[in-house]
Amino acid sequence: MTKTVPTFQVVGYRNSGKTTVMQALIHYFTNQSLAVGTIKHHGHGSELQFPVDTDSGKHYAAGAMVSAVHGEHELQLYMNKHETDTLEKLIKWYHSFPVDLILIEGHKLANYPKMVLLRNHSDYRLLEQLTNIHLVGSLDKDLLEGLPYETFSLNNVEEVLPLISRHIIVE
Repeated sequence: MTKTVPTFQVVGYRNSGKTTVMQALIHYFTNQSLAVGTIKHHGHGSELQFPVDTDSGKHYAAGAMVSAVHGEHELQLYMNKHETDTLEKLIKWYHSFPVDLILIEGHKLANYPKMVLLRNHSDYRLLEQLTNIHLVGSLDKDLLEGLPYETFSLNNVEEVLPLISRHIIVE
């Protein structure tokens, strides 16, 4: 039987507060004893950086498809584009881990339930382009007025975490 793991996206343009919200959500859910897996989309156009001066970095640079460092309580993995070349494949791979929830920062165009974070009026185009929007947040309360979504202020993220969690975890 395939395990179903709730998956939720936090999307918005650069400097909209995505990482701040992700950190708050991770703390919130881990404090409820849930194992959280995260995926961060690297949409900056440059290659990912990893420590090339380590043994595993040298293995990777030499052409290893997968290079891992395994410690007593941690695993660090580098993987050349392969089985995880799409978000869907990566999420399926995460299902093999003991995670209770997957949070995705970015991957705007994916069709998972999501919250959209707005910086200014020009960001409204995201609300027209994206699908499966459950929540909209912003530092500017005026941007949230009249929207056909449940909204929240980024000025008090800690206070609205229970509201946000109801859109992520269905009891």
